[in-house]
Amino acid sequence: MKSLQCSCFALIVAGCWFAPVLYAETMPEKGIQNPDVAHTNANETAIKEFGIKKGEPIDNGFFFWNGEFVTPPYVVERRGLGIYINDKCIDKGPKWSSLDFVEVKEDPGDPPVDVSPFEMNQSSPRYWTKKWKYLRLNYPPEKAKQMMFDVYTRSFDVAKAVRNGDDVVITNKKGESSTIDMSMIGYSVISLSEARELYLNRQETNRNRREGQLSSGMCLGTRSKETWDISDNKSLLFIEILLSGVKADDKIRQIMQVVWHVDISSYTNVVTLLHRGEIQRVEMIARSMMAEGRDKNAKDVLILMQQFPIFEEVVRKCSPSDALKKEFEKAKLKQANPVSGVSDSASDLRKKYGTIR
Repeated sequence: MKSLQCSCFALIVAGCWFAPVLYAETMPEKGIQNPDVAHTNANETAIKEFGIKKGEPIDNGFFFWNGEFVTPPYVVERRGLGIYINDKCIDKGPKWSSLDFVEVKEDPGDPPVDVSPFEMNQSSPRYWTKKWKYLRLNYPPEKAKQMMFDVYTRSFDVAKAVRNGDDVVITNKKGESSTIDMSMIGYSVISLSEARELYLNRQETNRNRREGQLSSGMCLGTRSKETWDISDNKSLLFIEILLSGVKADDKIRQIMQVVWHVDISSYTNVVTLLHRGEIQRVEMIARSMMAEGRDKNAKDVLILMQQFPIFEEVVRKCSPSDALKKEFEKAKLKQANPVSGVSDSASDLRKKYGTIR
């Protein structure tokens, strides 16, 4: 399912945070086939604008790159607006172009026939940003939003548009939907100096957050374009499961139970669909459960949809290496002699969920 922003499927559950962030400026321009090339060029521009900032080496935590364990120490770095850990990009950040903040004196008019809100960042020359900027600078906020909504309805490939406050859900002729948050596009009307400060502060906050997570002993990782983490009070138990001698399927089952409180055995059909990559069918199951008032089951299915592929990849790719065992033992010693108290230690959680064999 295409999406311009995260919807209700971003979850905060079981003391673990997971929310894939899709910035509105990460897609490549037309004519560029390789998104990595587009990112490299865009990031070089951002580096010239915002510079580079490296943190101090961190000897805590566990970082997984596409399922494989990366040995510490970890250096969290901001290059332009991208966030890196040990030279591996975990967050490309928003694409930066000072041209987005120039003054728009003339109304760009209705959207051209080749400009789609479903490909908002591939449009040239940035029609949507210019249109919103013109409306926002020339009309009161609410009127400008309604006028922008009307513009979406006149786009050539929008079959249906529904507005609910600042959220606009647009559906194309294929039945694919995207959500646009009009409160976010308000960034485009700020000045260039304000934009620099806003973008830099946001990504520096992200860099500091990742440093803090690793420093506290958390597990942090990436899969494809998404970043995931496990709270520090469950990270050691997660590593213990990875290092255990049980079969891969049992490791996955234990991880989902201990970390996310989801019993996979109750959702074998969902797991089968996930293995087939049939995400839309899984979403339909969750929506049906919500409609039937089965909120707990729907929540479990949404968690599986987001988390099962991630941790299956970690279990399949991450071998119980000597490096991981060494870091696990070091972390256990630190937990046994903490600087400050921990709410739930691995031993406490083990009592709740059973010994890992």
